[in-house]
Amino acid sequence: MADLRAITAPTLIIGGGLESSIPRDKLADVAARIPRCDLVTIPAGHQVHENRPAEFTDTVRRWRGPAGRLVRLRVIRRSGPRR
Repeated sequence: MADLRAITAPTLIIGGGLESSIPRDKLADVAARIPRCDLVTIPAGHQVHENRPAEFTDTVRRWRGPAGRLVRLRVIRRSGPRR
């Protein structure tokens, strides 16, 4: 598994519960490796955004906060060939 500790942006993982094809313990393991990560379960199966769109959207909006917590991305340019 990649070094998830290198992810510095606030991260939200939304799992689909028992009916999801991705087991909750796997999601919990990934979330534990990412600093500043929140794991939310919406019991809706694998396609949470399609099966429960209002709850999915509400969860994302609440997580972002009232002012919309925007993540600023830094692009690091490399000179020379990539390894």
